[in-house]
Amino acid sequence: NLLRRDQDGLPVLLDFGLLQNLGTAPLLGATASYAPRGQGRGEMAAPWMDLHALGVTALTLLSGRAPEALLPADASEWPCPSGLEIHEGFREVLERLLSELPGRRFEQAGEVLQALKAVPMPESTGPMPSSERTVVLAPVVLASAALPAALPQAVVSPSPQPRRRQRADERQVAAEGRLWPVAIALLLSAVVGTAIGWFLLSRGNAPAGVPSTDRDVVGRSPTASLPPAEVDQRQQLLSRLRALQVDRSWFLELVDASLLAQFPERSGRLPSDSLEDAPLRQVWNELANEWLARVEQLPPGLRRRLGSLDPKDWQTQREALVAQGVNDRVVEQLVSVAANTLLPGVASGTKPPEPFRQLWYAAALRSLEEVKIETVKAVAEMATVLSSRVPADSARLISIQVPANRRLVLGINGTPLMQMTVYAADGSTAAERGPLRVVTLAADVGTPVQVLVTNEGVASGLLTLSCRADLPITNPAPKAVSKPLPRVDRNPIADPATGAQGPVEALPEPPGPKPAGVKEAASQEQAVEEPSDQPEAGLLNQ
Repeated sequence: NLLRRDQDGLPVLLDFGLLQNLGTAPLLGATASYAPRGQGRGEMAAPWMDLHALGVTALTLLSGRAPEALLPADASEWPCPSGLEIHEGFREVLERLLSELPGRRFEQAGEVLQALKAVPMPESTGPMPSSERTVVLAPVVLASAALPAALPQAVVSPSPQPRRRQRADERQVAAEGRLWPVAIALLLSAVVGTAIGWFLLSRGNAPAGVPSTDRDVVGRSPTASLPPAEVDQRQQLLSRLRALQVDRSWFLELVDASLLAQFPERSGRLPSDSLEDAPLRQVWNELANEWLARVEQLPPGLRRRLGSLDPKDWQTQREALVAQGVNDRVVEQLVSVAANTLLPGVASGTKPPEPFRQLWYAAALRSLEEVKIETVKAVAEMATVLSSRVPADSARLISIQVPANRRLVLGINGTPLMQMTVYAADGSTAAERGPLRVVTLAADVGTPVQVLVTNEGVASGLLTLSCRADLPITNPAPKAVSKPLPRVDRNPIADPATGAQGPVEALPEPPGPKPAGVKEAASQEQAVEEPSDQPEAGLLNQ
């Protein structure tokens, strides 16, 4: 009946259960262990029964154990598991939700809201209720008179101490975060609804009359209102950031830098709330979704550290590979290959600037942790064969030991989406990145020779490597000198009429009558070439 929505990480109630009027006899069919014992005894329906079921649901999520495993058969009260690490204030609220004693239990949902005011909301992990997201994106100064009567004054919850926040961060596990923030979101979203929005507004907004200076998602102070569609997009974005446990400041800086790189003519100016900048804001939202889709590929432990990673974080894994004989340049190339999916367009072998470099460090930690090195020894005059499977969008590093003063003949077969790069012992590139093929390396490449095979496909692929160590060629055979071809006769066939050979222009005139017009032309040419000695008729008449 309760699902966690992927869009924003919030719990969604799918089934409201058996509805009945207050003060009526309870209906049959309640879920065992979730319904209070008073309902089983036939007590009249009351709000505290729903609150009790909500507390059981929260305890089940927090502990990961079924209700029947948490409540002994002879127990009169629900005990909180001893190993459950939650805030003391929230533990008190949870115990009162589970209690059935009239003097201790919550009778109305408003009482739960009042008790939750003293519980600090986690700021670094877990989903964020929709009303709090609205405060960040489009804050509105609310008059105190507009608040419900149950909440006459805005109570600002003190921010947790740094040490308390640090201890809370250390207790987070590497699997989408602990469920305690989700349980708080469940309580806040299921108790009353809109009243929780007022509660959160009173905790998150500045006092009435004080302008908000919170940073908007595109780097501005949200002084102007935006269209509802844009506000909704940003609400969803911030919800996903909280659910994925991604540092918001770093992520906004990442998207800002990406936008400004596409529009250098803006000279570092981010889009404003004006209508003319609406297309730029749309581009910003599209870039944010693209970057968030890439960040989602990282495990939760790495996502939480984005924005605070530095070169020292992957130094241990780097040194471990170097100790195994992998050249330091090859290690960086291996990281660059793994970073292609997170940083498309970045040249291989280069480190991008901040804030993009955080993703490069994350790719280094993930790829070097999962890297698998295959070792092969090339044998003289005999082929050594190795078969290995390369996961999708991953790489395989193969180290080949080559005997001294031997050439290496290397051939690799695999899928068309695989690429290979061969490195010499000093880390220089012996064979450029390209499709799988056969290469021959000179004896001066050293040992070990390292081959990096990448699989750019969406499915794993099998590669087969064959290598052999050959003697170097001491006296290479001289190159054969090519002889020029004989001159080609353009008219090899004799004329059928005269038997003469050669170009048509050079052939003698054939005997017999000439075609019409040929004789006259010839006579005119002869007359031009041989002028007459007789005077012209016109001159004689004169």
